[in-house]
Order: sequence, then structure tokens, then C-alpha cells
Amino acid sequence: MKRAMKMALLASAFVALPAEATTTRVYTLGAVNRYVLDDANRWLWPHAILDYGNLFYLELFGSGPSDGFTAPTSNRAGNDAPGAMLTGAELTAVQSTAGGGFILKLSDELAIGAHLSDFENPAVVAFLSGPLAAYSIGDPNAFPYLAGGAVRPISTANRKFDLFAAYDIPDALAVGLLLTYGSSKYGYFPNPDEAPVQYSNGTEVARARDDLGASEFRLLASAGLPMGEEAHIDIGIGFGIHSLSYSPNGLDAELLFGGNGFELQGDVRAMIGVAEQWELIPAIAFRSLAFSGEDLAAYGAPISLYTDNGAAATADINRTEVSQSTVLFDIGVAAHYHPVEIVDFWGAAGFELLRASTSFVHNYQESTDLPRPTPGGGTPGGYEVGSLVNNADAFPYLKIGLEAQLFTWLDARGGVIKYLRADKVTTLGEDDQNNLPAVDNDVTRDKPFFDYFVGLAAHYQGFFLDMQLDPNWFARGPYLLSGAGGPMFVNASAGYKY
Repeated sequence: MKRAMKMALLASAFVALPAEATTTRVYTLGAVNRYVLDDANRWLWPHAILDYGNLFYLELFGSGPSDGFTAPTSNRAGNDAPGAMLTGAELTAVQSTAGGGFILKLSDELAIGAHLSDFENPAVVAFLSGPLAAYSIGDPNAFPYLAGGAVRPISTANRKFDLFAAYDIPDALAVGLLLTYGSSKYGYFPNPDEAPVQYSNGTEVARARDDLGASEFRLLASAGLPMGEEAHIDIGIGFGIHSLSYSPNGLDAELLFGGNGFELQGDVRAMIGVAEQWELIPAIAFRSLAFSGEDLAAYGAPISLYTDNGAAATADINRTEVSQSTVLFDIGVAAHYHPVEIVDFWGAAGFELLRASTSFVHNYQESTDLPRPTPGGGTPGGYEVGSLVNNADAFPYLKIGLEAQLFTWLDARGGVIKYLRADKVTTLGEDDQNNLPAVDNDVTRDKPFFDYFVGLAAHYQGFFLDMQLDPNWFARGPYLLSGAGGPMFVNASAGYKY
């Protein structure tokens, strides 16, 4: 009943019904996942799979290449984090890679779905090899592996699956759930003749197995409900957990304490029919990612033990505590205009705040001033406490999208974006021994960027092929005639809806 009410609302407002498309469509319209109806909505609101019947699809490329194929003269790719500013509130990381899956409508009230891909989440290891390695007391090149060991370097948590389920509670609301899991694990079995390992308390044990692994777990829940006869609201909230396990030589107590991450995700959207041809879509998004880790700075023999607090290299003294956090907040409103049956316009405006920060604390014997990187790089120094904060503000951002039917089997799409962005970088550094001057400065800079997207979608009796064109393809001119024009498409999706 409620699902039929929603479809009637959309039809009465002349809003396009759910399209036979995937991530490529919402990206081509200017990364407007929150502002349009599309099966890609399921990554923000899993209950959206109730709207699409049965669907089989392939993401032939994924949205990731779009960050490297920007419009001529666009400086979006030249900024430090423009992709995150553009897509962080609209798309999830797994949509950046190739993949495929299905949505299956089991009944009028129940639907399930799955997505399979080779997405490899580098979140934990990027933190370990980035901020923690940069500020650690120990050798960053050895982190986090046992010196002399042959544990294969772990780089990602490999995505295993994404599972969707949704149920329509008659005359009430629709609910949905998304479950994600990924992991990677490596182990090293030493040779029988390898030398024993010495611990810092003087004991010696035989060489044993080294284990290293990373994992990712996510849970996203959503609900959709009507708000009277002319409006509908979608709400989604979820969390993600990242972890790293490292057990050298079969130790139950890990040398690495931390290296874990926690994510939060929240999205709210309202679709309000205000006139026969007009619709308003206000939306709010929130993202948060936090990591913490401790580098015990003891990678080789003798191996420091937690119980050995009197040695020079111990958990109490030679330790670096590092934390990293990223927070994104996006609020905007879009207008959808449907003047005739074959044309749809979208225009969105809003503002976005992105704050990324890293802080560290060194704990070691104060008899020396050990050299290590200053916050943000530069000349090595002996700072014990420091932080680096990057605030990126988009006041405002603008998005315009157009979708038009050229023929009964072919649609054309385009999107234009403009981010009026300003960055402020704050660097802090304190030397407990007062051998170095304190660091406390700000650097601000405007970093606006513009870009456009063009796409085509062919469809026939349930089959569809959706493509995003490389914007540089238009600029290659005569090179196309010689066959040296390069690729025409940077993203593509294909599927069958029945």
C-alpha cells in the first residue's frame, strides 16, 4: 500500500520513475545520488531496492576513473581532495570499482540484493603507512613487520560481499538493511632452522608463525515513509569497523596496539511535490572516520613485551600515539523540473564542510631529542606533541543536471558542477624539552573547481547500457581519425531489468 502511494506521488508530481541505470547515471548527472531516483540510492538507503523489481547489473568500470578524467582546464583533479569533496556525501567507496550484482523482488513486500566486486579498502593500512609511520619513533619502513621476517605486506581489506534486504510494512513504512564484510589475511611459516627469537626480558623462544590481517565490517539501516500525500522521506544511518591484527611469532599480545578505525554514516532526504511539474529535494549527509594507533617502536630482536616496563624500548616509554579523523557534513536542496515527458532538469545548491586532522604524542626518555618529522613534513625536529588540521569548506557548491530522451532507445545526460572551496591548514608542534621553537601557524587558500560530465544510455526491452564519456575525447579532434584518440568512455554500466 505504502509503495503504491509513493509511486502515485511521484507520478502525480511528474517525477521520473526509477531509471534502469546504476552508478554511472548519478555520476554523469553531476554526482547527485541523493537528489535523484536511481537504484544507486540503495548505497545510502537500502530499502530503495523495493522500487526496482528484478534487476541484474554490471558496473563495467566504476566511478573511480572519473577523478582522473576531468574536463579540459578543470582543476578538480589538481586539488588535494577534490574527489572526496565531490562524491563523499553521494557515493560509497565500493562504487568506485568495477562490480556486479542483482536485486530480486521476492514479493510485493520483500526484496533482496547482492553486490560483488574486487574493491579493496586500504583505510587501515593507509593510516599505518601514512600518519603513524611518518610520526613514529621506530623505523617506518619496518612497520608493522618483524625485522628479518617474510610476512607478505598487507595492503587492503578485500571486499567479500555486500548484501541487501528490504521489507515494506503495509500502511506504515519500508525498512532496509545493508551488510558488508571484507578481510585479508597473510601468514608466514618459518623454516625449521631459523634462529630463535629473543625478548627484551632475556627469554628466548623458538621461531613461530607470523600472522597479519585486516578486516572491514559495515552495517547500514534505512527507512522510508510517506509524509502526507505530496511528500516522502528517506532516512539512513550506519557504521563501519576497520581493524588490523598483527601477531609476530605467535604472540597472543600484539606488538601493535590500535590501528583500528570506526566510521559513521547518516543521510536524510525528503522528496516534496510542490506543483505538477516541480519537486523539491532537501538532503543532509554526515560522514565520520576515525583511526587510532600506537607504535611500540620495537620491530626486531629483542622484542619488547608489555610486561617488561623497565627496558629502554618498552610500551611505556618508546611509544608513539597517533590519531586521525575525517568529518564531512553536507546540506543542500535540489529542484527537479519535468516540463515534458522526455526531459528532466535538476539544479542543486548547498554547502559542504570537510575536516581532516592528524595528531601525535611521543613518549620516550627525555635524555635525548630524537629527530623525527615535524607536523606536515619539513625539516626533522624533536617535537613530542603535534597536529595537522585541514579544513576544506565549499560555500556554496552548485550542481546542474539534464536527462533527455533522444530516441525511444537512447537517452542523453549531462552534469555541471562548481565548488567554491577554501582550505585552511593549521599546524601545531610542541617540544617538551624546549630545544625547538613551538609551531603554530595557519595557511589559507581558495581552491575552487569546475567540471562537467556527459553520458549516453541505450536501452531496449529491459536491457540497458549506460556510458560516461571522457570529456577530453571531444578535444582530441583530428587524432580521432587516425585512431589515436584514446578511450571514448571512462565509466559504463550494463544490465537487465524485468
